[in-house]
Amino acid sequence: MEMNLSNGKETTTQNRDNEHNWKIAFVIVLFLGVAARVGFYLLNDSFWRDETALLLNVAQSSFSGLLKPLIYGQESPITFLWLLRALWVSGAQGELFMRGASLACGLAAFYFYFLLVSQIFTDHKVKLFSLLLFGLSPGIILFTGLVKQYSIDLMVASLLLYAFRSLFIAGFSIPKIPLWKYILIALSPWFSLPSLFIAISVGAGLALKEKKKCPQQALTIVAVTCASFSLEWLLVLHRCLGMKTYINSLFFKYTTIGGWIWSYKQFFFAFHGSHFTLPLIMGILFASWLLILGIIEVRRICGISGLAILILPILLACGASVIQVFPIMGRNLLFVTPGLFILIGYGMERIFRSNHRPIVTSILVLAFLIFPCFETTVFSFAKKEPGVREGLQFIAEHWRPGDVIICEPYCAPTIAYYRLIHRPYMKGLQFTVDPEKLIELKTIPENAQTMARNVLHSSRRVWLISESNFYARESSASIFRQVSFITFMQRYIGKKQIKSNFAGYALSIHLKKILDEFSSHRRLFDQYVSTHVQVYGFD
Repeated sequence: MEMNLSNGKETTTQNRDNEHNWKIAFVIVLFLGVAARVGFYLLNDSFWRDETALLLNVAQSSFSGLLKPLIYGQESPITFLWLLRALWVSGAQGELFMRGASLACGLAAFYFYFLLVSQIFTDHKVKLFSLLLFGLSPGIILFTGLVKQYSIDLMVASLLLYAFRSLFIAGFSIPKIPLWKYILIALSPWFSLPSLFIAISVGAGLALKEKKKCPQQALTIVAVTCASFSLEWLLVLHRCLGMKTYINSLFFKYTTIGGWIWSYKQFFFAFHGSHFTLPLIMGILFASWLLILGIIEVRRICGISGLAILILPILLACGASVIQVFPIMGRNLLFVTPGLFILIGYGMERIFRSNHRPIVTSILVLAFLIFPCFETTVFSFAKKEPGVREGLQFIAEHWRPGDVIICEPYCAPTIAYYRLIHRPYMKGLQFTVDPEKLIELKTIPENAQTMARNVLHSSRRVWLISESNFYARESSASIFRQVSFITFMQRYIGKKQIKSNFAGYALSIHLKKILDEFSSHRRLFDQYVSTHVQVYGFD
């Protein structure tokens, strides 16, 4: 009897110690996720063209004016635009202030996802790995430090899944839905348009769960969603009609194998971000296998209603993309990430339960899921990357009276915004064509070639500035290296070879002609090159 009591006490003590160790592990993972987001935010990188194109709308419009169609190919929820407008009016126009909302939403999304996995999964290893995956995913971290709405999409999606988690948790019945959840459904589209897909999926899940009786709650969810969306359409969303914000290549391509592969990769944007390294490719394949297992597991324990809330948003996004009303490029699909990761978590739980050697499974998950995210995140967001702001500062520090700048169109919004907020280094800089004129043209106007030739054959020094692809911060092992906008010419300029780490966009035809002429007649005397900006001075 005494021996049994002793063994019982030892078991209880051991269980208590194990729980304590798991709590410490969760605290460490939460710290890593928060540190990655806050750290990237505090790097305080230069504004990027998509950010400043949106901010120019905010700066040039009143609160009521933001209800009208936006310019510069931008679109964003009205609540987010009004928040940015309030910051602008208050004088908080710099990088950290304007990006604060994205950081707050990114942290909130991480918190809601933590609450979600804490209640869904029973295996502590699955909880930990799911949280690590969400916390270190580079595509998620990227938009916690940018003035864009994608972190809000992620936060609203995580909150909706948490609020209606009873639909896909084993053994949970559907309780009476309280009023605050209906309010949440009604407000969601105003903060995140893609949340409409999740709201519809919630209604479908409820209808399938209550199919043996009158699905009153499901009908109410549908009615609230339709009423809210209709009101938003009348007040705001009708402005999207006739806008050609996105090109056809960004919609779901279902007619070719290449289109299917491209679209498939977009849904894993949160996992791989802007890089496509070999470890990330292997990770996507491993995650896809876990996703299939997760779908089978959710179908087994929760039925078709459980799958509806997790899978239907993806199908709805694809359907909307087929009719070309919703582009499924990766950042627009961040809202599906919580659902995808939950399914992957269920896949992990299935293999942990069926595998008698959990250490092997843990190693596989760490090697193919966690490590690729960790490696990409560390190399992408651990150091500051100079951008257009630093490029302009470099030019200002080496500026001489009579100098002139030729601006590549993609960096025009950023330069225009920094001029608008009167950054000191912008004072006195002269451009062949004002950046404000280049934003909508998206190319060098024809008369700019004549102006450039006049500059070419004068005694004035000329600076060339171009923005590279911000999404693709430098990685340690990228297997697809794109060519920079000047190495595109594949030649030497003067006596110095132009070198660059990474750039995303090829030259506009007019700018290429200008650079060809300069490379033949001018000497390169200085340069400033980073992953995000390229500056070259010719005398």
